[in-house]
Amino acid sequence: MRIGSRPRPSDFAGRLSPVCEAVGAGARLRGLLVLPILPLLLCLACASGPPSPPSPTAASTLEGAARHEPPAEEAAPGSGAGDGGPALERAGPLTPQETSFFEAWLSKLVFLVYYSDSSGSQAKAGRAATLQANRWLADRAGLKAIGPEKVEENLPASAPGGSATGGPASSPLLRIARGLGADICVEIAFAISADTRQGIHLASAQGELRLYDVATAALLGALPFVGQPSLSPSSDEAAAIGALSSTLWSLMPQVVAETKRLESGLLGQGLGYEMVIRSAPRTFAVSAFRASLAEVARKVGPAGREGGELRMSVSAFLSPEGLSALVMAAAGRSGLSSLKALSVGPGSLVYDASP
Repeated sequence: MRIGSRPRPSDFAGRLSPVCEAVGAGARLRGLLVLPILPLLLCLACASGPPSPPSPTAASTLEGAARHEPPAEEAAPGSGAGDGGPALERAGPLTPQETSFFEAWLSKLVFLVYYSDSSGSQAKAGRAATLQANRWLADRAGLKAIGPEKVEENLPASAPGGSATGGPASSPLLRIARGLGADICVEIAFAISADTRQGIHLASAQGELRLYDVATAALLGALPFVGQPSLSPSSDEAAAIGALSSTLWSLMPQVVAETKRLESGLLGQGLGYEMVIRSAPRTFAVSAFRASLAEVARKVGPAGREGGELRMSVSAFLSPEGLSALVMAAAGRSGLSSLKALSVGPGSLVYDASP
């Protein structure tokens, strides 16, 4: 533009163009910055609104506290299968008293040995082998064995020979063993192979010895065997009796050693008991009772009601009589002074709480 001449619009436009571009760029930049901030501002505005009402759980908790209500378990003791809470366990190594009790218990195991086959000459061989095994337990190991005549007195008519194959808790043999106070049940499952050559009767026995923990009806293990042949000039029956009896005599040291080893692994928390309290009132403080028992037992299982009975499992390094005395004391401290013992024995404690 020349001096003294009138400026043209294009001259102003040329000079203002860089300024306008700068202003436009700034506006665009501010727009980019504002857009992401808007959602944040909206969230802050919502957060500053009125507080939300308490949840139903919180409301019910506060309402219960205002009425001084106890927790659900204590408000309605014995109200369901979970009454008393989860299992209570006491960890840690065995105390000297527990170790002493367990070693003494293992040294005084009561055995019940019986056979599972009851057919013909094999039944006679099974009974003879039972007597031989009992003689070894008494004479060589100093252990008590329940004689076969005691078993046979209690066998149901439908189960000659006392078959307990499979060892379910409801089998006749295990029920008898529990009733007679046995700790270990040894079932002889066997078969006899017989032959006669030049007037000489030969027989051999094979099978397995099944070892059961009577209190829990647990199969501890099985010892398979194949015995040496036995000869008899008189009969197959005599040969079969000799074959099985000699085999049992030679196996009994292994039976005792294996039983003690397996029981030590199974009973890491002590002897197992099922405790039943009949007619337990709904107001019975089950939690306090279980907590008191847990101070002397290794494990106290959950308590549940079945048909008017309160049931729970207890594991402890205590005799049935010793544990029962502590149960009675714990019940008295928990407000159940009317508790009476009905049956106290291996694996089972039964009480009645009727006033």
